[in-house]
Amino acid sequence: MVNRKPKDMPSNKTFNGRWNPLKVLFLDHQMNIDPYRIIDRIDSFNNMASYRQTMIAWRRQYTYAIPSDRIHSEIKRICGDKIVEMGAGTGYWAKYLSQFDINIIAFDKKETRVEYCDDVYYSDIFEGTEEVLGEYSKYALMLVWPPYNEPFAYNCLKAYQGNYLIYVGEGYGGCTGDDDFFNLIEEEWEIVHCSYDCLNFFGIFSFETIYKRKSPYHPEVPLESEIY
Repeated sequence: MVNRKPKDMPSNKTFNGRWNPLKVLFLDHQMNIDPYRIIDRIDSFNNMASYRQTMIAWRRQYTYAIPSDRIHSEIKRICGDKIVEMGAGTGYWAKYLSQFDINIIAFDKKETRVEYCDDVYYSDIFEGTEEVLGEYSKYALMLVWPPYNEPFAYNCLKAYQGNYLIYVGEGYGGCTGDDDFFNLIEEEWEIVHCSYDCLNFFGIFSFETIYKRKSPYHPEVPLESEIY
């Protein structure tokens, strides 16, 4: 069941995953900044508090990390063209990647309200928790900014039976995932691609990483003594 449908985009607005959410910011405040990290020239705002409020609003309306220019091609090269996303939020990443012939199915565990975003959706988002992942072993799993210090990311990774993980967020000890999640990655996964080119808002230090399972997933086989 689809719980949240995308709102119609303005007719004169072509969805561009990297730049659209920042155009108004550039025009309104005329910030002369490095396009890869919005941490300079905060004096363009009245004060740090107003800057922070603006960044929080934009993150809730779009995403915590804007996709880099080539992440879609790296995903297709390494993982193929099928993705299942958990904790999809606004569906921003799903919308962006779908423009490059990537078949992405987005889920979120919240039925009517998402804690970390406003009522703005760019893609169809289905109701579902990590329990649905058993049906998507042939898809790459994508987690974008999973909740901090919560077991959500860990539970998703434990339930997932496929061999590729696309993770966008901060590292161990940062503001995404929990210790169990990163420990599981270290034990069972290896990096095949990592990029620091995603566009970050102030105070956000996320990166894009594609992992491959060290050993292909095999369900646990019961011992003969357990069968009889």
